[in-house]
Amino acid sequence: MHEIEQHVAEELARCTTPEAVRARGRQALATLQPAFAQVRTLPPDERRSAGQALNHTKAQIERLIDERLRALATESPVATVRPTPTMPVAPRRVGQVHPTVAVLRRIHAFFTALPHHTAAKRRTYAIVR
Repeated sequence: MHEIEQHVAEELARCTTPEAVRARGRQALATLQPAFAQVRTLPPDERRSAGQALNHTKAQIERLIDERLRALATESPVATVRPTPTMPVAPRRVGQVHPTVAVLRRIHAFFTALPHHTAAKRRTYAIVR
């Protein structure tokens, strides 16, 4: 199993893009699938140790993938988007909410949070009074 990890580490080191790392990682994990299928056919006393070894290898491969992705993220600078005249302008809020509207929104939020039957009783009581 250690040879598989070394082989995957070497291949991931050659990958130069995150997409390539993910693709190679998926391929490496897919190569373990037949081994996981064979674990089911082993006798119970061997099944546990073989399963643990496979799970360890799988975890190491996933760790290698994560490390390589982090390394690529620090190596390459983040591409900045340069504004062009054809890009839409970010929306800008103009002004503030009127204080009356803010109070009405709070009142509405309060009554909509109440159970329906309670709000109906309050409405009926307010009308009768």
